[in-house]
Amino acid sequence: MGLEYQPDFCPTVFWDLFGEQGHPIRATVSEMGPLLLARLLDLNDVQEGVLNVAFKIADDQGLALLDFKDLRTILDAVAPFAGKKEAEEGTGNPQLDEIKRAVASYGNVTKQTVGTIQRALLVLENQGGEKFFGEPALELKDFMKTDRDGRGYVNILAADKLMGNPRLYATFLLWLLSELFEELPEVGDPEK
Repeated sequence: MGLEYQPDFCPTVFWDLFGEQGHPIRATVSEMGPLLLARLLDLNDVQEGVLNVAFKIADDQGLALLDFKDLRTILDAVAPFAGKKEAEEGTGNPQLDEIKRAVASYGNVTKQTVGTIQRALLVLENQGGEKFFGEPALELKDFMKTDRDGRGYVNILAADKLMGNPRLYATFLLWLLSELFEELPEVGDPEK
C-alpha cells in the first residue's frame, strides 16, 4: 500500500480490581444494586427478595450502602424482626422501630434467609470481593481521559487473577456495561 509505519506512544492506565497490578477499581454496594449483587452471590428468588427489602429499607432510611460492612449492618438490623408481624411494642430507638415496621410491611423475611445471604457475603469476601466494594467509586470519566496533547488514554484491565473468580469478573463487566448505558449520552455518529 506504500504506507510508512511510524511507531508512536499512547498514554496508558493500568487497572486491577484487586489493586495489585494497577489502580484499584471500586464500586459501592448501592451502585451495584440488589439485582447484580444477587447474581454475584448466586442467591435464589427468595433470598434476592430479602436483599431487595434490605436495599429498600436502607434507601427509605437514607442509609448509605458503600461496602459489605454497611450491607451486613442493614441485614443485622433486619434479622431480629424477621418473621414477626407488625410491631407489638417499640424498641425505644426510632430508627429501629422504623426498620421493624418496614420488615413487617415489605413481606415475610426469615432469619434463615438473612443468614444465607450473610454466608454468601462471606464467600465473596474470601474471594477478594471486599476489595471491589467501597469508596472511592470508579467514575466513567476516569476511563475517558486525554493527555495534554489530546491523546486518549488506553485502559488496560489486569484480569489474570480476576479470571480465577469468574462470578466477580462477570458481575464487574455487567456493572461496567450498565454504568456505560446509564451515563453516556445516546448520540448518532459524532465526529469525536
